[in-house]
Amino acid sequence: MFLLKSFDTDDVQSLTAQNDLLAYLSKKAITVPKLVYNKDKGSVTTHDKRHYTIYTFMKGERIGQLTDALCRSFGREVGQMHAAMLHYRGTGTKNIPSYYRPEDLAAMHYRELRQSMIHGDLRSEER
Repeated sequence: MFLLKSFDTDDVQSLTAQNDLLAYLSKKAITVPKLVYNKDKGSVTTHDKRHYTIYTFMKGERIGQLTDALCRSFGREVGQMHAAMLHYRGTGTKNIPSYYRPEDLAAMHYRELRQSMIHGDLRSEER
């Protein structure tokens, strides 16, 4: 099974950068959807001015009661992802958009955060 995702943006570079990060994480044995590449070996396909990516479908289930064990498992997964992303030096990291307003950044102590892709969007204005 597959998931076809449609994007409402013209910024193909950012989409490609995000997909490059997913591919990197997959190679590091992090559980993420795997990309299905097009015939040109690209991860983003454009048709009628819309951009699409196909991912393998990741089966999941609804979480009922949140347990300590589930929280620990989630924390381990996020920690492994974060550790892998510390070493990521993809070509498109400057194209990851910032989701923070300048006035929010001014109020944060973001310069004290260790730089990685997780906090990379906080530093986009410096790149």
